[in-house]
Formats: sequence, structure tokens, C-alpha cells
Amino acid sequence: MQISSTALKALGVAAIIVAGGLVYWLTPTSGLPPEKVIQGTFDNLQNAQSFRTSSEAQLLLNYDAIVAKNPQAGGIAALLPFSSSSPLTFSIEGAYDLTETENPAFDQTMTFRMIQEDQKIEGAIQMIAKDNLQYVQLAKAPLWGFINLQPFARKWIKIDPQALQKQAEQFGADSFSASTPSFAEQMEKFKKAFGDEKLVKVSKVLREEDVEGVLSYHYEIQPNAENLLRALEEYVRETAEEEIEELWKPEDRKRLVAILGSVKAELWVDKTKLLPSKAMVMIPFQDGKDNYGKMTITTLWKDFNVPVTIEAPASSVSIEEFVQSIFGPMPTSTTPRVKPGRI
Repeated sequence: MQISSTALKALGVAAIIVAGGLVYWLTPTSGLPPEKVIQGTFDNLQNAQSFRTSSEAQLLLNYDAIVAKNPQAGGIAALLPFSSSSPLTFSIEGAYDLTETENPAFDQTMTFRMIQEDQKIEGAIQMIAKDNLQYVQLAKAPLWGFINLQPFARKWIKIDPQALQKQAEQFGADSFSASTPSFAEQMEKFKKAFGDEKLVKVSKVLREEDVEGVLSYHYEIQPNAENLLRALEEYVRETAEEEIEELWKPEDRKRLVAILGSVKAELWVDKTKLLPSKAMVMIPFQDGKDNYGKMTITTLWKDFNVPVTIEAPASSVSIEEFVQSIFGPMPTSTTPRVKPGRI
């Protein structure tokens, strides 16, 4: 059989295309080195003005192993409302506006689901922060045995930290508002503690993936345990009101390093913006050969620096009014406050 020159050229072009596609498929990633991607992502994330997230966490416990190792935990395990074979699941949907560093706003809803004796139990709590006020409601009341939470569902409760502070002072509590750092101050301390540390290391470069329409770098990562613990210690010292020498004893630190070393994680990073698009973390609960369960957390990010509108509820009751509606009027303290150093 004779093949024409045109056909041979077509076959050659097809072979090049196939070979190129195969090379692309087998090549894990291209572009910036992983270390620069991770550092750039961390820097950009700290400077983000707004974003949305969607997270899901699953907690699965091995009761048999827990009770076998700690018999005294048997009573507690029997009270837990989910079984060894059915995980407890948390989902969090949130929108965050950080444009005003002194007054960040957010709107997030946490939903939990579990199975108890073949009965599905589900509830949801929504929280809103706006104009230095916080609002919370039981968005969905779970049906949980004899506990009836339906009367409290879909009612917004307003929490005013300044009002709570004044009430605390009536009962002799010292003022904490002056010593409590603002959100902006906390962020600066966080950046100081964590900004210069290499908190994670890339253990494997995976092939790029599309995450809900966003082409993303994809890595297997591991916590850099020593750096992470050191940064956390520095942050605690910076934010604590009292002197702290060591956060952990040497034996505790060794145990934490081992736990962090067993964590498995993957990270997806938007190639264009160097911002996270997805992350997955699996934390095993184990001690040597004993397996007590695991927790898996998956988070999606989107809409970075896209304006977010956070609205306070149209109507709400104060936390004081809510408590009074259940327990009656709160007593008023008449005990005079004693200033420090005075008798």
C-alpha cells in the first residue's frame, strides 16, 4: 500500500500534536517555582480586601479505640450524638469584607449534620458582624430527642461588646476594652509573627487543575512543624497581656511536632492571581499504632477583592432582652467597686 506525501505530512502533524499533549499531561506543572508561589500566595492573602469561602469538615471518631485506651472515656463517648461509622459534618459558607481594618464585616453560616440511631440531625447558625456589632441566629433548629429549640429559631440576637462591658463593670469586673487590641493591631502582630516564617513545604508538585473555572497550581504540602510552633509562640507572646516564657514543655512540643508531621494536605493556587483557590487538610488522631479517627477539612476560596455587601438584620433583640425573655430580669449589682490599692 502506497501512502501519499500529503498523508505522511498529516500523520506527522498528528504525531506531534499527540506527543505534545502527552508531554503536557505528564508534566506536573510549569511557571514559578513552588516556593515563590507559596510565599506570594501568603503575602497576597494577607493583603486581601474581601473574599468568599466555602468549607466542609468531617469528623470521624473510632470509639472502640478511644475507650480501649482510655476506659474512663466510655461514658463521654456514649453521650456523643454521632456514631463511629457516621461522621459529624460541618459546612461553613462565608463572605468577608476587610476594607475597614478597624471594623471588619462578615456574614457566615455554619451547618452541622450527624446521624444518631438512623435519625438525621441537622442545624444551622448564622453570624453577622457589622458596624462593631454582632448578630447571631439559629437559622435551622435541629430536632434532637426531647430538646425543642424551635421557639429560638430564626430570631436575630444583637450583641454589643461595649454594652456587655458596661454591664460587666457593674458587677465589679475590670475594664478590658482598653487593653484589647483592634483587628488591625492583631493583623499586624500576626504578620510580624508568621510573615517571615516558612510555615509549609511542598512535598510534591502535582499537575495543574481547574478549580471551578480557575486554572490552579496544585501541590502536596506539609506543615513545617518547628517554624509553625515557633511563630505561634511569638504571636501568643505578642498578644498576651502577661509574660509567657514557653508555651509548651519539651515533651509536649515533641508530641505536637509528631502530630503535625502526620498531617496530609493539598493546596491549589490561582496561577494568575497567586491566591488560594482550594485546600484540603486531613488530620489523623493517632498515637503510634492506635487510630482514634480523623478530621478532613476542604475549603474553596473565590471572589477575592470583589466588593462584598454585608447587611445587618432588619430587626433584632439585644442579648439582654433575649436572656430576660427566658430567665426574667437580671439583677443589678449595688456592690461598690474598689479601686486597686485602696481599702
